[in-house]
Amino acid sequence: EYMGDLVSVMNQVKVWSTTEFVTSGAVSTLAGTFNEDPIFKYMVASDTDQDNPTTGTYAVAFSKALFVLALADLEKKIHSPFNHYIISDDTEKSLIIAWDYGPQSCMSIPVWKFFLTSLGFQVIKSTYKPKTFKIISFSDRLEAAKAKLLEELKADFIYVFAVGTDEQSRGRGLGSKVLSHICQRADEQGKVVYLEATTEKSRRLYEKHQFVVQQEIYVVPGLSHSPFVWCMRRNPIKQ
Repeated sequence: EYMGDLVSVMNQVKVWSTTEFVTSGAVSTLAGTFNEDPIFKYMVASDTDQDNPTTGTYAVAFSKALFVLALADLEKKIHSPFNHYIISDDTEKSLIIAWDYGPQSCMSIPVWKFFLTSLGFQVIKSTYKPKTFKIISFSDRLEAAKAKLLEELKADFIYVFAVGTDEQSRGRGLGSKVLSHICQRADEQGKVVYLEATTEKSRRLYEKHQFVVQQEIYVVPGLSHSPFVWCMRRNPIKQ
């Protein structure tokens, strides 16, 4: 039944080119889903501003810029359309960015470097600068986890960089559609899929698609209220 669902979903998704995605409203749709993401909110506000209504707006602006930067970086190194994937459901309300993660396709501009070069952003305040080294450490630990998996597998895997569904369209299974498409591609290629979940709700969705938590990585280790991610892995299912 599960494989039947995967086959049927292929006709219900849209595959985007990078240019089409960046120049259309799709990138804004995806970025808009990160207005309550705990990691992005932590990145764009001081500790006392986490619940400020404008923090969500800043998180959206930051995530949109980061998505564009990541895709531009990949475009410099990846020329085959089969190496990275931008998928949406047929209503364009749920989107996913993923790519084959390997030595040649790792981001040369990691999150922390983008963060540092964004200090001119209006969202970066003087009270926020002390977070810089915490985020550098966090980003480095995320990259180290992927590097460890790469070493274990001795092969590329599919890395899901971002996935989100428009708030008004949630609860309709759209996120499962785009995720199923990526999972089917991975199964056909015999590849592991890897991602980082930032909320309980997203973790539960991924678990329904056979993802298993490998570890938790905290922004600030040892701090009880620190935001964190669940690093999750899905092994390929034989056809």
